[in-house]
Amino acid sequence: MKKSTSIRRKVREEEGAELRRKIGARIRELRKSKNMTIKELAEQMGVTAGFLGMVERGHRGFANYRILLMSKILDISVDYLITGEHV
Repeated sequence: MKKSTSIRRKVREEEGAELRRKIGARIRELRKSKNMTIKELAEQMGVTAGFLGMVERGHRGFANYRILLMSKILDISVDYLITGEHV
């Protein structure tokens, strides 16, 4: 593998990790603003509280359909979950 290819891959991975951290922080903030526990939101999402905790910390991500579900549960746009901006 070329050195430039591995550098690009590493940059993409780092950008993805940063995006997951930002999305996770927004999810935590929104959940708390709705006075929901992590367990309550996880149950509504159909995931475990442990998995949701990993998402909130940026260690894991959601499939697209779960992002749609979360936006409905938290009453926020998908745009805001992803970008942090109201579109």
